[in-house]
Amino acid sequence: MKKIATYLCLALACTSMSHAKTIAGYSFEKYPAKIYTGKKAPLNLDGWSDFRTRLRDAHKDSEINFAGNYIVTTWGCGTSCIMGAMIDKRTGKVYSLPLGEIEDGVTPYDSDEECYAEGAQLDHSERLAFYPNSRLFITRNCEGEKVNNTTGKQIITYFVNIWDEKTKKFNLKKVNQSKIVKIDYSQF
Repeated sequence: MKKIATYLCLALACTSMSHAKTIAGYSFEKYPAKIYTGKKAPLNLDGWSDFRTRLRDAHKDSEINFAGNYIVTTWGCGTSCIMGAMIDKRTGKVYSLPLGEIEDGVTPYDSDEECYAEGAQLDHSERLAFYPNSRLFITRNCEGEKVNNTTGKQIITYFVNIWDEKTKKFNLKKVNQSKIVKIDYSQF
């Protein structure tokens, strides 16, 4: 009984820690979602037949990982490119993910630039961030320009999307951050 209580406390601690993360000034805990515990509905591929294998596999094998009742699945589409969708576990309906925001012809996953913070790469988990108990879905794009041989200007754009369960749409709030970083350009 003591082991069960220990495991339960550990699981609750991990859940609350992952839910408390903040990116670009947005806290996942401020956009809560209640986790659905009912039966999984049959998959409805209406308009998504080109990706049926990936969606069927995700529907069959994955658990809720976004906004309380959605299964998010992603797949590669080339260098630094990602596509994906989310499946409503209650209805089986498939929805688009906000991965294709275009700004100056660049999508969050279409840039060859890496994000750096004082010479070290930023956390890869921030390229695409979401949690089962939150309606917040964040993607990150980086662009850079050389200032001189040891300094660059890093422009980081966070695409902060808030899922609206009533309208079944994402509301976009873009956050731009710009900073000067030390990069030894002689290595490139």
